[in-house]
Amino acid sequence: MCANLIRAIFVMFGALGLGAADRGSEPIVVDVPGSRSAEIFSLNNHDEGVGTSYSTASESQVFYWSLSTGAKILGTRSNHTSAFYPTPKINESGMVALSVGVAGWEHAFRWSLKEGFLDLGNLGGDPQGSYGGDAFTQAINNRGEVVGFSPTHQGNSHAFIWRSDSGLKDLGTLGGWQSWALDINDRSQVVGVSMLPNGSSHSFIWSERFGMRDLGVPAGFERSQGLKINSQGEVVGIVSQGPYTTFAFYFSEQDGMTVLNPPGSSGSYPEGLNDRGEVLINTSFGTIYRAFLWSKKSGYIDLGTLGGLYSYGWSLNRQGEVVGGSSTSVDLGGTGFVWTQRNGMRSIELGGMVGSANFINDKGDVAGYLEAATGQEPFVKLR
Repeated sequence: MCANLIRAIFVMFGALGLGAADRGSEPIVVDVPGSRSAEIFSLNNHDEGVGTSYSTASESQVFYWSLSTGAKILGTRSNHTSAFYPTPKINESGMVALSVGVAGWEHAFRWSLKEGFLDLGNLGGDPQGSYGGDAFTQAINNRGEVVGFSPTHQGNSHAFIWRSDSGLKDLGTLGGWQSWALDINDRSQVVGVSMLPNGSSHSFIWSERFGMRDLGVPAGFERSQGLKINSQGEVVGIVSQGPYTTFAFYFSEQDGMTVLNPPGSSGSYPEGLNDRGEVLINTSFGTIYRAFLWSKKSGYIDLGTLGGLYSYGWSLNRQGEVVGGSSTSVDLGGTGFVWTQRNGMRSIELGGMVGSANFINDKGDVAGYLEAATGQEPFVKLR
């Protein structure tokens, strides 16, 4: 059960709606040039955000936004696809990791207002070659280091880390022919997934000192995939025991791998991990979906709903605050929410418009999109 599938299921039940409990400021509607549909996916604590848009020319684009500059189109994605196709990420210095199309290939870039575009290169060494043209970014840390994956000369995708002083580095594999780096923390620890010689796939954690280490799988499971890592080196991801059934996992050096499976659940997916070791998971109970917050200290906390049967969490900040969407007793389509330990789940006031909350930063500012007659319009709502 992947994040995009959960989002698609939620959208089928309707767009997130107007609430009235968490008022704060009026949402700032972001005007993305030439866009007919757009949303913000990542927002730092200086109120700079990045997102994607679908242009009037039917192109997929990446844009940057800040209060001072407004929205800037950074580039157009190519038509190459990937199972790990990334959304752009932004760090606390305003550096953006993104992948956009250049001469028919997907190139990995780091961008900032000060430096502009830095092409990170690729592991094939040939920007026009049949295998070496693509490179995809997945994450950026606050040191400006970028991770992702790129085909080698042989056409096999390998995980990489890019640093400004040393360039692109191939992280290798766990003995199989492919690997993918998916997240990095500020200690330069990288997490992702690699194939094994037998064709299976396991989560890995990589560091400069120890190289790539196999995190394995719990008993009864066949595959694992590391997705996020926090500053303590704790990891969350998914484990699977078949082609369709997946569960979230939490890993620490002290405790090993723990499957996050609320009693009675038929599948789960981790949407967030903070530095307190709290994990945001979306969990299915047959055809019913609920958001939970898990930690070693508190166990499973059901975030509840706004009166209906469904809730979905999309983002978790350092304070343990969650944004997402929930159905209500009168509206199966649902309403955007903010959840806190103190106040529980409260609906979001979006100035009389319908919308979705995708991200919450550590200050409690929220970003996402509003539904308009012509398509989705990005918004930022400051606390």
